[in-house]
Amino acid sequence: MIRPETLFPYNRFRDEQEGFIVRAYDALNEGNHVIAAAPNGFGKTISVLCATLPVALENELKIVYCCRTHTQNARVIMELNAIHEHLIRKKIVPGIDEIAENYSGVSLRGRNEMCFKDQIRETDLSPGDASAVCTQLRKDNKCKYYKKFQQLSASEIPASNILPRQALDSDDVLNACREKEICPYFFTYNFLETARVAVCNYNWFFNPNIHDRFMESIGVGIEDILLVIDEAHNLPSLSEEIYSLRMSKFTVTNARKELREYFTSSRDERVELAERLLIATEELFDAYESRLKLKDEMTIDGRALIESLRSSTRGSLEGAFKMLDDLGDEIQKQKLEAGRKSPRSACKAVAKFIEEWQYTMDKAAYHHCFSVERDRKYSSSFQFEAVCLDPGTVGIKKVMEHVYASISLSGTIVPEAYTAICRIPRPEILRMNSPFAKDHVKAIILDGVSTVNKSRTVEMYKRYLGKIIEMADATPKNSAVFCASYNVLKGIKEAGFEEAMRRVGKFPVIEKEGTSSSENDELIAQYKEYSRTSDGAVLLGVTGGRNSEGEDFPGDEMNAVMVIGVPYASPTDRVNAKIEYYNKEFGAEKGWSLAYEIPAIQKANQACGRTVRTLDDHAVIILADERFSRQKILGLLSPWILRNICQIKDVPGHLNMSVKNFFAGFSKGGCKE
Repeated sequence: MIRPETLFPYNRFRDEQEGFIVRAYDALNEGNHVIAAAPNGFGKTISVLCATLPVALENELKIVYCCRTHTQNARVIMELNAIHEHLIRKKIVPGIDEIAENYSGVSLRGRNEMCFKDQIRETDLSPGDASAVCTQLRKDNKCKYYKKFQQLSASEIPASNILPRQALDSDDVLNACREKEICPYFFTYNFLETARVAVCNYNWFFNPNIHDRFMESIGVGIEDILLVIDEAHNLPSLSEEIYSLRMSKFTVTNARKELREYFTSSRDERVELAERLLIATEELFDAYESRLKLKDEMTIDGRALIESLRSSTRGSLEGAFKMLDDLGDEIQKQKLEAGRKSPRSACKAVAKFIEEWQYTMDKAAYHHCFSVERDRKYSSSFQFEAVCLDPGTVGIKKVMEHVYASISLSGTIVPEAYTAICRIPRPEILRMNSPFAKDHVKAIILDGVSTVNKSRTVEMYKRYLGKIIEMADATPKNSAVFCASYNVLKGIKEAGFEEAMRRVGKFPVIEKEGTSSSENDELIAQYKEYSRTSDGAVLLGVTGGRNSEGEDFPGDEMNAVMVIGVPYASPTDRVNAKIEYYNKEFGAEKGWSLAYEIPAIQKANQACGRTVRTLDDHAVIILADERFSRQKILGLLSPWILRNICQIKDVPGHLNMSVKNFFAGFSKGGCKE
């Protein structure tokens, strides 16, 4: 038996790292669910691999390691390869064969990203639709990449001839398979069956539409899975998204167009029944749209929607949406045969939505509403939604109850809240201290500013701009401002943000709502480049966005960050429904905190953490809302923020001096004004 600390491939452990590995190993071996609050710089990835691999080996388990991004996936594979090299170098295992048998791993991506066919790669098909298209292409013998994969399998050529390593990153798989013209999706799945570690997106394990297929491919039952959830603070919100439903009017309109286009010459009973269902659905959209008026959403009766459709289809609703689904299959097949770039069927999407809506309509864990997204590029988008209020009960609990054990880890997780929301059985909480030196990070709460609704005036935004100028002027290179909402961002921008930043010699970089991932990547690449080629830039964005949660800005890429406002959710019908539901589940005080307060402060914690990524970083964190000084909110801020925190008065120049003193090396005793 290999002890967990024996797997550690580096020369020395960081503070508390070895103890964490042993404690996590012991808890997981007993079948418990570990919730680990481990801050940035702790070395979470290698620590978790060292703790989980021995448990998996001793109990004949497989490790499913869930991450949010491909970058995080790649990090897991990199650390697994480091363990491989360590095991061989130190002669802990006899050779590569044992590595292949006991320590191999593979990073997974969705079929859309692991496919070379335009019909799948260049569309946004759902997992189910992508699978159907893939099946049809293979059935019609129209995929040369799958043929090459079959030839490889039949020849019994080992996968190592394509990629020699035993821990495979998805980018490496894609590149190697592109060169050999082999299907990367099936190549990866072929490797998955023998791999000890599968690294994937949350969806692979928590999305019911993907989970079963994934479990078939991994080759073991769920009771033989050791589950790792990285950045676990995201699991509740991502699961809410997975288990929620939405359908837009645009989808229904497209479904009617499909019927006209593909069944003009065969207006039989099937088409008539499907058409009747779609017309009734469009009429419901029109009726609710007239009632919505200037509001963005309204609560509706989930059952009433179904009963209205049942009446319009003369009592044969189930037959109607089943018929619509079958017609969607035929449409999808015809689109493929015609070589259409996107074979998605809107008819199938409508049918699936109505079927799943029926499942949710009487469940207290769902809030049903009619909503609109306004100011889109072309027009407003109206939609019906079934919003999941309780992802723990609806889905997460079922997973956690059946896996052998799990470890959830994050630098900003509130373990007790996470345990309650996700309904975690047999929890064991581990809290680790920050490895950063106390004087490397300085946190400041500003008096005299707030984004509470009554304070959102032109005067307040100008006051905020003054604070931003003070921070930017005193920061060596890049800094960032994350606002509580896009409305607050707009107020800061209109107060003269761009001109003010240029006056202090910084490039203004502004995050835009609704931009694509690739457009945002270009924006952030330019922002980071300014830290190397100029006196720096100031990024203006929002908390809870991709840049305040999903990006790393080490060193001069972000020396300081200002969080403007406490990022509470807007008091919409769905937010109020969630608070009411949680109050019933957990009691008024705890329910309010779980549903409303903790998610807001978690967003602030995440934004603060963007600037502290390596042990050598020095950073200033500015909490620009006097509400952050309230005891309840302070208690929810991450411990590493609280180690060197102070509050300064609303006096011009005080913030500038405090930040300058920090970067000049005079802040070790705390705040200086």
